[in-house]
Amino acid sequence: MELVRYIFACLFIILGVVVFIIGVIGVYQFKFVLNRMHSAALLDTMGLFFVALGCAIARNFDAITIKILIVVGFLWITSPLSSHLIAKLEFFTDENLNDEITNDLSETKEDNNDSRDL
Repeated sequence: MELVRYIFACLFIILGVVVFIIGVIGVYQFKFVLNRMHSAALLDTMGLFFVALGCAIARNFDAITIKILIVVGFLWITSPLSSHLIAKLEFFTDENLNDEITNDLSETKEDNNDSRDL
């Protein structure tokens, strides 16, 4: 039974690390700053959940597991809040934000028109 528990713990920890890696790739893949931040914020929260769940399963749900869950709860509250505040700051302080959005949309329209011509 202990082997099964450690297998599940390892699977959840590996899944969390994979989610973190996907988040890092997403941060480098997107050009627009708000898309990058959105990718980082969502995937770090989900990756943290899976890693913490794997650690909790490995610890067999003892007192340290409660501490891990308290830390996860704190980070689940603060990570989206800080991401929202950074996005709001970017929105209000970036003078070229409207140009970037317009350019991004015009590239998408050109791509769609090219595919229709074929």
